[in-house]
Amino acid sequence: MTNDRILEIAVEVGLWYSDSTDSDAKMLIAFARAVAAESARQTATAAKAIHYPECWDTAAYPTLKSALEEVYASFKCSDERHIAKANSIVGPFSQ
Repeated sequence: MTNDRILEIAVEVGLWYSDSTDSDAKMLIAFARAVAAESARQTATAAKAIHYPECWDTAAYPTLKSALEEVYASFKCSDERHIAKANSIVGPFSQ
């Protein structure tokens, strides 16, 4: 992502104003790059955790997002402590 695109997005969401200084722009760009780097790290961690793409049918699940959606759709926690905690937060849910 280019610095100009970062600033365009910042204007669109109201984080950047035309009277902002160059140092403000540099801080915003550094922050955006840090967020992007963290996002990439988390994506790599998620892929590693579910062994994507090594252990997946990539024709059926062509993206990490599609593989994670399948994991989410079929996941069922069997640890009673986690189930009890979830129930206490959102109410009982079907198992």
